[in-house]
Amino acid sequence: MILSGVVGRYLYTRIPRAKSGVEFTREEVAAERKKLIELLAATTGLSPADVDRTLDVSPPEDRKENPLKVLGMLLTNDLMRWRLTRQLRTRWRTLAPANRPLSKTTLAHAVKLASREIELTQQARMLSATQRVFRYWHVAHRPFAITALVAVVVHVVVVIAVGATWFR
Repeated sequence: MILSGVVGRYLYTRIPRAKSGVEFTREEVAAERKKLIELLAATTGLSPADVDRTLDVSPPEDRKENPLKVLGMLLTNDLMRWRLTRQLRTRWRTLAPANRPLSKTTLAHAVKLASREIELTQQARMLSATQRVFRYWHVAHRPFAITALVAVVVHVVVVIAVGATWFR
C-alpha cells in the first residue's frame, strides 16, 4: 500500500506544473525553458546558444511503452540529470570568460537553474507517457483507497459500538 503512494507521488511530480500546482501546457513549458536558458546565459556569461547546447538532452522516440518501461525511463532521466549537473559544474568553470570567472554562489545558482531546465525538458518529453501511466496508476490505486476507507469506517463504527469514545 505504501509503495502505491510512493509511485503515485513520484508520477505526480514528473508532470510539469506551475508553482500554483496547475499543470503546464506544452507552450508554457517552452516559454519556461526559454526563460531559464536566458537566465542561465546571463548568470554564466555564456551565450544562450552555448547554454542550450550544453543542456541538450537527446529525446527518445515518442512511442507507447508499457508502464514499467516508462517508470524505468523516468528513473533513468533522474539519474542522468544528476550526473549531467555534476558535469556542468566543472564544465562551466572552464567555459566562463577569463575576465569574469564564476563565484561559487553564482555557479551553484547556475547549476540549480540548469537542473530545473533539464528536468523541465525531460518532463515535457515524457509528458504523454507519464500521464498515461498516471491514469493507469489511478485505476489500480482506486481499490486500495476504497479498501482503506472501508477499513477506517469499520474501525470507527466498532470503536463507537463497544463504547470506547473520547467523550466519557
